[in-house]
Amino acid sequence: MSYDIYAYPPESPIPGKSQAEAFLRSIEITPESVPETWTEEDRLRREKIVAALLESNPRLTRSDFNFEAIARRRKLTESQARERYQHAQLNSQMGDLAIQLRVWRRYVVISTPFWYRGEEAERVFAQILDYLKAIRGAAGYFAYDRQAGLAFDPIAAEPLESSRYISILEMFRKATATRSNDSDQGA
Repeated sequence: MSYDIYAYPPESPIPGKSQAEAFLRSIEITPESVPETWTEEDRLRREKIVAALLESNPRLTRSDFNFEAIARRRKLTESQARERYQHAQLNSQMGDLAIQLRVWRRYVVISTPFWYRGEEAERVFAQILDYLKAIRGAAGYFAYDRQAGLAFDPIAAEPLESSRYISILEMFRKATATRSNDSDQGA
């Protein structure tokens, strides 16, 4: 599990939770979903966002996709896999804060695991805000923290609060401890 923050194209000049939730519903994948075709404009926007993110943090690395393996796993032809999976994936390097960015056709997902506490958690959220500002500058996207129910303009944002992240982390730790204790008593 990870803590995910979305960057999405705004429909109005003011970010709002209902607008962000509507956008997320529009990108949900269902069995009936047909992947939208990437246009040249989509590819140019993806590359502009990737360039801005790499400028923000040159230590990010871009993943190369093994389209042959994707095609086998998804029961597609290799050319179908190349057409369908045109997103970019950027990862932090070993030893850096673990943050992954996936740049899709119309949005970006920023994910971080539930590993961090205290000052490290604050550093993760400061880095995420830097990424969101780079994305805002490159594509004009607003941001949405679904866990906190907060839509915001990254340019105008104060430092991101890690309190929701930490409360979810604690909830997982307590649930894991409870399951572990239940297992121990049942043995």
